[in-house]
Parts: sequence; C-alpha cells; structure tokens
Amino acid sequence: MREHLGVATLDAFGLAEAPLATAAAGALVQYLRETQRGSLPHLRAIRFNPRSSGMVIDEATERALGLWSRGATLLSVLDLTETPMGARLLRRWLQQPLLDPAQITARLDAVDAFVPDAAAREALRARLKSLGDVERWSGRLAQAAGTPRDLAALRASLEALPAVAPIVARYFAAAIRSLVGLVDAPPLSPKDGGVIRPGFDPEIDRLHEGSRAAREWIAGLEASERARTGIRSLRVGYNQVMGYYIEVSKANEHLVPPDYVRKGTLVGAERYITAEMKEREALVLTAQERIAAREYEVFCQLRDGVRAQIDRLQAAARAVAELDVYAALAEAAVRHRYARPQLAEGRVLRIAEGRHPTVEQAIGGKQFVPNDVMLGADDRDILIVTGPNFGGKSTYIRQAALIVIMAQIGSFVPAREAEVGLVDRIFTRVGATDDLAAGRSTFLTEMIEVARILTQATPRSLVILDEVGRGTSTYDGMSLAWAVVEDLHDRVGARTLFATHYHELTELASQLARCANLQVLVREEGQDIVFLHRVAEGAAASSYGIHVARLAGVPEMVTHRAREVLAGLEANAASQRTPRKRGPSRGRQLALPLPSPVEEALRRADLARMTPLEALNFLSTLRTLVEQPGEGPPIADAPGAGPISPMPPMRGAGGGAGGGAGGGRQAGAVVPFPKSPGDPSRR
Repeated sequence: MREHLGVATLDAFGLAEAPLATAAAGALVQYLRETQRGSLPHLRAIRFNPRSSGMVIDEATERALGLWSRGATLLSVLDLTETPMGARLLRRWLQQPLLDPAQITARLDAVDAFVPDAAAREALRARLKSLGDVERWSGRLAQAAGTPRDLAALRASLEALPAVAPIVARYFAAAIRSLVGLVDAPPLSPKDGGVIRPGFDPEIDRLHEGSRAAREWIAGLEASERARTGIRSLRVGYNQVMGYYIEVSKANEHLVPPDYVRKGTLVGAERYITAEMKEREALVLTAQERIAAREYEVFCQLRDGVRAQIDRLQAAARAVAELDVYAALAEAAVRHRYARPQLAEGRVLRIAEGRHPTVEQAIGGKQFVPNDVMLGADDRDILIVTGPNFGGKSTYIRQAALIVIMAQIGSFVPAREAEVGLVDRIFTRVGATDDLAAGRSTFLTEMIEVARILTQATPRSLVILDEVGRGTSTYDGMSLAWAVVEDLHDRVGARTLFATHYHELTELASQLARCANLQVLVREEGQDIVFLHRVAEGAAASSYGIHVARLAGVPEMVTHRAREVLAGLEANAASQRTPRKRGPSRGRQLALPLPSPVEEALRRADLARMTPLEALNFLSTLRTLVEQPGEGPPIADAPGAGPISPMPPMRGAGGGAGGGAGGGRQAGAVVPFPKSPGDPSRR
C-alpha cells in the first residue's frame, strides 16, 4: 500500500492501528494489478471506515428487511437517480447508514433544499439524465483499458456538465479542452482508424490528403493514358496480387509508350505499370495503415490527458453522484409523501402514522393503513405485538426498522412525523431458513441468530424479532421466547419489537417495567373477520389461524375439524392452567399451562414393567381423571409409581379381546378433542 500510494507511512490514512484492514487493502490492490495488468493510477487514496462510523447491517438483516438484494426493495423505492454514479452511491449509503448527527443533518438539509422547488429539481434531473458514467469511464481510461467510445462518452458528459450546476463546472474546463479531438461517433477499437476529428492533428490530415489525391489521380489515369497513347481499349485495374496496373490488348502492343514496365502477361493482353503509378499506389495502399497508427498514437495522448486529470474527474464524478442522490431522495419524498425526520439525542423512536415504504408502493398509498410507534421513552423499550396471521404484525415491526435506516442515510421517511434516536445496529430474527449443507436445521439457524443478538446488541441497537421459538415444541419455544425477552429487558437493554403468536408472552408486560403490549385489531363478523391492520395498545385474544387457513383455500372439512380440535384444546388448557412462581429472587409469575396429572402419570410410569392387569388399572384411572378432573382415585402404582389402589369399574369394557378394544376406545378420551357427530372413528 505504501508503494502504491507513494508514501512512507500509512498513518495519515488512519491505518496505524488497523493492520488487518491494511492487509486486506493491500491484497485487493495486488489482485487488481494482476487482473487489470496496469498501475491503477485512478486509485489515489484510501479511507478507513471504522465500525463506529456507521450503522452495521449484516446479511441476515438485509435479507429480512429487503434492503437492496432482489425484487421489491427499499433501494428500488428510493432509487430515482439519473446517473449510474448516483445509483451506486445511494446503494453505498444504504449499506452503511450514518451515526454522526451532523453528517445526517447535512444530507437532510441538501434533500430539503430540493423538495420545495419542483422546477429546479426537474431541471437538474433532466440535465443529469444526459450525463453518463464519468466515474467508470475515467477509471477505465486511466488504466489504459478505455476505448474511443469511452473517451467520446466522457467528452459528451463533460460538455453537458457545466449546465448542471456552477459549483461543479470548474472541475472540467481542462478536461473538455483535451477531448475536442475525437470524432462524434468513434469506433470501438482505437486501432481501426476513424478516431480523430479532421483538423485536430496535422500529420493525420497530411496522410488523409495524400491518400485522397493518389486515389483521385488513379481514378483519372485511365482517361489520361488513353488520350496520351491513343489506345482506346486501355484499361486501369486493381487486384490484391498485382495491385494497380494498366492493361493493353496484344493488338495494340505496338502503341505502348517506353515508360510502361511490363508487370504480367495474359492470353490476349499485357499488363504494365509506371513509376508514378507505383508511387501513387504506395500512398493509397499504406496510407490507411499509417493513418490508423497515427490516430492510435493521438488517442493514447488524449487518454494520457484524461489520466493526468483523474483527480479532478473523480472529484467531479463524486459531486455529480451526490447531487443526483439528493435530487432523487427529494423526488421520492415528494412523490411518496415522506416527511423530514427529526434526530433525537436519546434513545427515543417516535413515529406518527408510519408506513412500510415497499409494501405501500406495492398495494398503493391509499390502501396502506399507517400506524404509530413509540419506543425508548415512557418506559417502553420492548413492545410485544400480537394479533392475527395476515394482520400486519411483520409489516409493522419491519417498517420501524426501515424508517430508522432511511433517516440515518439522510432521507425523508414514510410518516407524518418521526423522531429518531440514532441506532448503532439493527438486528433481525425473521423467517424460517436452514443450511442443510452445514448441518444446520431451521431451529438451529434461528437460535444462532438469537445468540448473535443477545451477545452483540447494545442499548443503542434496534432488535426486530418475528416468531422466535417456532421450530421446536410449544413449551420449549415459548420458554425460550420468554427468557429471550427477559434478557433483552434486564441485561441488553436494546429497543425491541417482538411479534409473536405465543399469547402467553403478553403477561410479561405486567412483570417487566419497560415492556408493553400492542395488538393488531380485527373486527369479527360472525365466523368471518375483517383485518383492520390497525395497531393499538393491549394484547390480542386470538391469532385466527384457522380463518386464514380457510382464506388460503384449505378444504372446509379440515378447517371445521380444526375448530373442533381448537375448542377442546382451549377448554383443556383453561382447566389446567395454574400460575407458577418464577423464583423468589425475581418475583415474577409465569402463567404457562402446566402438565396435567394425566401427563405427569404417563411420564413417570414404567410401561415396559407393567403386567396386563396393572396396565388396565392404570388406563382406567387415567380415564377417570379425564372424565372427572380432581375426583379420580390415586394413580395406580404401575412399577415405580407408588402403591396400587383398587381398580374402579371399567365402563364399556368386555372380556378378552373385546374388553381390550373397548378400553382402548375409552382411553382415547385422554386426548380432549371433541368427536365429530355421527363418526365414531374420530377420536
């Protein structure tokens, strides 16, 4: 790196304490030297960006929020730039939003300047449209990889640039003067000729003039020689073997002048050449090659002139790119009704009538229902969002993160108003993904991402969690989700939006001081519901998953049976739910459903050691507990389960195989699913 930059030390670039970054930069320069086969004169400086200088957005967050990779993204909504340079700069801004309030404010001021003046903004964007990729063209030309078309395109852009803004016009005067030699539409290759405009280089003009004069002389030679020799059938021709020649029939051979030199013989004619013809032929045949060589030499001089101006060209390209991005963000703000965000010193995130920028564009602004967000103030660091599937929970929590990112790149935001306390990093745990090649299941991948959040998030971070704990059993997932929320509240302190269908988690709002519940509202109309997409305080009563399944086209017989099963499960859970103390040190209660006595008995029983009689006693007792909770006899002492109590009468049990079958059907009642009417096979 010292060799490439021509310096004795890299301290001035902030690399003294960054040996790994220095090594990476050096490896990149070495790779470019080998692949581009040049000295890379356009790489003139290096800038070190420490992590603390911008918000960190990792791959998982980019994918979950849909920032720039594929399809409808935040970039596709904001990218109204008119130049390739502006498009690349906007993407870089999205990849690393700012953390410095002064820099963000400067960008917002620049965007704000274009918002109210539609005429000036449109005029600027129209002129920017005529510019090309100055940045890329100048880079290619600087490393001797550019073509005449690159040079012509650069010239056209620089000629149009003074009309864009006086503030950048001064960078280009010398560069425009160095490019006036090109023709309007040069060829792709600089070695094919036709590159340099007539009148620019005297040597090229002389070669062109000599070639044209020689062609004109040869074109008139036939007529002049016929008049001089009196041979009316004399003909001047050309082929690739002989070149130019004079052909005379053998009948007129006696009329051939003495200065004719025989060049070839045919059956009925002789071919001749003169000394003057040879001279003119040399001018014609070699002129194009000599012109092409000279034009290539002049083109290289022009390219070297661009290389000498590379610093000014790159500075101009950066200025144009920034102007383009500011104008594009202003255009997006006007088109989509965005508001300027206010930067807050603390951790507050207050959004009034916020909207999801990508979803809003997909469904139309009039269809989107805006919602408010309040985090980091009024003892609200964690918001648990419950509500129906298809109701908008995921959209709600993601739009908060997108609004933060937009504010910190210097963009206006989709809201009536917004106050943003700067975020150092956004963490997301969204969606179901796996990595089978690496041996990672969906749930393992989820837990790795959760671990990353819990170990790396800070009080300045924003955490977006969507359905944590879904990939395992209900109790496992619910317990993990509960503990994750507690850790985010007690230790990490990050602002968190947590969307979940574990409605039991809503009880955390009564146990954690800085936790609150939000619900996505619906309106019930008989067995149907209307999704209001409105977020309000409080906890939702249901997820309405069966209703969404019906909307998705699941057969009616399945959704009907699902409602029966759901009714039985909810009734059983209600009868068994008892509060359990979390522990004396915390004093919080966890009102999760506990295992029933039947489940506990089944878990403790050693079924492999039971005799047939013990098994029948055990099943009969379980049935009694299910049918009359709290009134059954003690659990029969299957091996390892206490003293054996008398077996109660077995209703519906016959002898032998019939009794076993009857008992099996009755024992099926342990599962509290209601049976479908008229269908004894359902159990």
